[in-house]
Amino acid sequence: MKINLERVRSDLQEEMCNLQNDPFMLSRTETNAAIFEVMPQDRYPKLIDFALKIKSFFGSTYICESTFSSMKYIKSAQRNTLTNEALEHLLRFATTQIEVDIVKLVSNTKRIRLSH
Repeated sequence: MKINLERVRSDLQEEMCNLQNDPFMLSRTETNAAIFEVMPQDRYPKLIDFALKIKSFFGSTYICESTFSSMKYIKSAQRNTLTNEALEHLLRFATTQIEVDIVKLVSNTKRIRLSH
């Protein structure tokens, strides 16, 4: 892996130069972001920190895009009948990773009689 060091930020150039000449790292078969998982933290702290910052962009963008996609679906299905509070609850439910037992929640609530 040869990178033009002139195109690298000045604070990362030394570590990048060391990385390009590191026999341990040259023998590795990992590619792309996986390479940063095997890099020794004590030898490449700036490069690892930089990689983690870049990697975090993609995760936060995905969450944002996923939430907007869910909101678009919810609002199109229910039109304008949703209150802001109901939309907030539906978005939270749509984007959470927590498993919710709806049947148990509904069975624990009091029965409400609706008149026509």
